[in-house]
Amino acid sequence: MREAADLLERAYAEDPDLVYQYNRVLALEGLKDFDESLRVLNIYADPMRQDSRQRFTDVDAIKTRLQESV
Repeated sequence: MREAADLLERAYAEDPDLVYQYNRVLALEGLKDFDESLRVLNIYADPMRQDSRQRFTDVDAIKTRLQESV
């Protein structure tokens, strides 16, 4: 799963679609790297909330879950 998180970070560098960072947050959470997952989410949460396609409607729930896990 660590490799997946790294690949998602590289994919975002080549194609800045927020879906890569969203999935990276989830991958890091799956690794129980809650601090890093929350750090990444804090960087991208506002743009995710403003996504015109509303793909990230659970950002606040994920943030709450991560904060409780830290």
